[in-house]
Amino acid sequence: MCIFHDESYLKDETNYEGRKREVLLKLEHLINLSISNSQPVLLIDSFLPGFILSSLDIGREFVTPVYFHSSQFLEEVDFSDAKFSADVSFVNATFQIKADFSKATFQKEADFSEARFEGEAIFSDSTFQKKADFDVAAFH
Repeated sequence: MCIFHDESYLKDETNYEGRKREVLLKLEHLINLSISNSQPVLLIDSFLPGFILSSLDIGREFVTPVYFHSSQFLEEVDFSDAKFSADVSFVNATFQIKADFSKATFQKEADFSEARFEGEAIFSDSTFQKKADFDVAAFH
């Protein structure tokens, strides 16, 4: 099982920071590889630690489709100022803490249907140029 799909991998409190660093490095590699090969970013049913997009070595623009179907963001995530040039899907994703999409630009379809925002959800000054679907999304 890969580290993105192993629910217990990030729950090892004895080496949490090291494992979080490893997951984020693999996340950077996966996203960069997908974009450079013009392939969609597929992070389906993944368990992801918190991150600030601007601090990852991937830039802020996703030029290929991004799929976070049924993924769980275990900590605060910051997609502020991100540019999604292709479709993006957070269908059935769970944001356990804060999710910041402020000033994000969605040029194609953005699907947040059935997503669960268990903490603060920020979409201030975001731009949706095509369909934005929040059908059955839950905000707590």
